Amino acid sequence: MAIAGLNKHGTFSEYFITKENFVEIIPSNISTEQRETFLLVEPLACVLQGLEKLDTSELKKILVIGQGTMGYLATKTLLKSGHQVYSVDSNEEKVAMLSKTMPCCFNSLEAIEGEFDIIIDTVGNQFELGYPFLKRNGEFLILGLQHRHKVTVNTTALVQKNQKILGSSEYTTHFYDAKKYLEAHLDIQEEVFLKYNLIDFNQAFFEKSSCIKRVFVFSN
Repeated sequence: MAIAGLNKHGTFSEYFITKENFVEIIPSNISTEQRETFLLVEPLACVLQGLEKLDTSELKKILVIGQGTMGYLATKTLLKSGHQVYSVDSNEEKVAMLSKTMPCCFNSLEAIEGEFDIIIDTVGNQFELGYPFLKRNGEFLILGLQHRHKVTVNTTALVQKNQKILGSSEYTTHFYDAKKYLEAHLDIQEEVFLKYNLIDFNQAFFEKSSCIKRVFVFSN
């Protein structure tokens, strides 16, 4: 499937033609810096679609694996709802930065103790490492995409422990919800984005950084 910006060219042009249901209007009465926050609409829509599949009617103990864009947004959204959220990422600099605003952020799963009601893999290849931390009656949600990654599941243990494995990728119906959430959190990009001029794309792709999302800007 061709997805613009992922495996289809054209989104760096001044104008881009797409279907209406893929478009949301950005408010005009905000600053240029605040408008950049809406670059998070698409990953947040993915997160909201996934969280909708989970039983979060009561406060839960939740583990989010990976603190890329989706992992970060999932953690922030769940914390805002009052859940006890643990997060893990292999980037030590990122963990140090996130620990300032996230109470339980770790550099590896080995540093985490206990089991969780819900585990969210935003990387896409962490099931084998994360599953042992899942409680009886727990839910394991996979948000990340790793097309070649395969796992073997012990279905007997899954049934005996009454656990669920969930996947989520369709998100177009949540664009509006994501936009409304970001309208109420316009300052979120201050700790998320690292900006590069488009000409410095090599540096942007390969430079190690604690940022959550790298953004290209066009210089005059």
